[in-house]
Amino acid sequence: MEKSHIKIGKLKASCVAGSPPILVICGSAIRCADVNRQLTAVRKSQQIGIALLFAKHKKAEEQAEFLQKKNSVIAMGTPARIKTLFDRGALQADGLRYLILDWNFRDIKKRRMVDMRELVRDLFALLKEHIVAKVSTNPIKIGLL
Repeated sequence: MEKSHIKIGKLKASCVAGSPPILVICGSAIRCADVNRQLTAVRKSQQIGIALLFAKHKKAEEQAEFLQKKNSVIAMGTPARIKTLFDRGALQADGLRYLILDWNFRDIKKRRMVDMRELVRDLFALLKEHIVAKVSTNPIKIGLL
């Protein structure tokens, strides 16, 4: 299996408010918090910002305001909240370089993201409406966790 290393310095330089180069989609707010904790060392050593985008964290309006003010290298959240922010125009896919799906994680009920109907519906709507259209003009690498 080939290892790929993301060059954070390059991504930081090209980062634009509201258009993070790395988008991580998780199945729940709790899983987002877990992944965020795992990225603590990277976040501190590379001095990057991570936007946490899920319903239990902040209201969508607060998150939209944060995205417009801060240049976050990584945006991480649930499909529904990320789709909401795309629909409101607070999040753009113009600068997106990496899409990471937390596909294989199983929750306490042993369900993966693909096993939850609501999540699948929101995820595919997000991909169809906001991501796939950008792939033709802006190549995006997709990773599965």
